[in-house]
Amino acid sequence: MNKEAKLALTGIDLILFVCDRNIWQDDDQWALSLLQETSTPTVLIINKTDRCQHKEHLITHSKELQKQHRFIESIALSARNKNNIQ
Repeated sequence: MNKEAKLALTGIDLILFVCDRNIWQDDDQWALSLLQETSTPTVLIINKTDRCQHKEHLITHSKELQKQHRFIESIALSARNKNNIQ
């Protein structure tokens, strides 16, 4: 799977890194570490923000992820509530 994931990151113009605000697993960290090996512009999308009671946690979570990778944009959204969905 490592080889396939790395191949998927070649020859593309943009990466959308979607993560769940409430759950961060080893697979998420692994995927994020793969992004460090590419110079492809990457957008951080934090989903399920409707389940986050304290919005300042979203900011903290976003900042922590941005320390690990240089995202060109960070978007918090809720597909359920259609926040930031266009």
